[in-house]
Amino acid sequence: MIILSTLIGPIFFYFGKGDMFELIGDTTVSMLLLCALFAILMIPAPMSADIRGWGEINAINGNAWTLYYEYFANILYALVIRRFSRFWLTVFVILTSVLTFNLALNIDLFGLFGDRVNNAYTMIGGWNLTGQSVLIGFSRLLFPFFTGLLLSRLNWKIKVDNGFIWCSLILCTVLFMPRIGGTDNGILNGIYEATCIIIVFPLLVAMGAGSITDTKDNRLCRLLGDLSYPLYIVQYPIVYTLLGGWKSHNPDASLDQIIFVNVACFMLSVLVAYASLKLYDEPVRRWLSKHWTSVRKAIKSLLPTG
Repeated sequence: MIILSTLIGPIFFYFGKGDMFELIGDTTVSMLLLCALFAILMIPAPMSADIRGWGEINAINGNAWTLYYEYFANILYALVIRRFSRFWLTVFVILTSVLTFNLALNIDLFGLFGDRVNNAYTMIGGWNLTGQSVLIGFSRLLFPFFTGLLLSRLNWKIKVDNGFIWCSLILCTVLFMPRIGGTDNGILNGIYEATCIIIVFPLLVAMGAGSITDTKDNRLCRLLGDLSYPLYIVQYPIVYTLLGGWKSHNPDASLDQIIFVNVACFMLSVLVAYASLKLYDEPVRRWLSKHWTSVRKAIKSLLPTG
């Protein structure tokens, strides 16, 4: 999916030229292809390779910045963390919660948030290759990562009837909440976001894992779960690039036009994600699984027995 999304990115790239991405108009095709190569190989792009104006570590598909941190966490898990006992997982949950509070409440324990004025008291950031951004990225990653492992190890589940509906309502309520506190009391927003991350989201995970669902709910949950990653990884070039470029060239668009274009971008993103899932992701996974099994059997047959 990373390869596919990187191929989609350049197709829509120049359509995003405008006020939102000021550097697109000055980007040569050769530079675009170089950044695409960086993206396919998952090499973080330095600030000097910025081709949009946002300084993203993945200039082709900005959303993919989270994958760099997730891959790092998976490597750590495979090498070390999988051996952690429940006690040590609990210790790291507590320690990494400090990073969450440090970011959400703008405590700035490491002295890197000095110029973070507009995004103070939020969890926004992490997609640049700077000291501040890397700290934000790990602050966003580590507490949810260790908490998820601990919940799984404890097998902690909360049984709820109609869990899909309740979890959906709670999640929508949390995400639809506008910024709290305004410009004068931003710390209230930080408290809200920290509360959601430390308390609400783990409870939602436990409720989702323990919910009693019927066959119809199970099918819907499975479909949404399968669709979530393709949608996450392919929507950026469509939503940000197309919508950003259209907005820059249509500053006087009516409300009806804005609604239509937003809905169209949403539907196109879902359609591309579903097509990617069914026509590319699932077939490739089946092929890799089948042939990897054959390779393992072939290697095993060559090894001496006894």
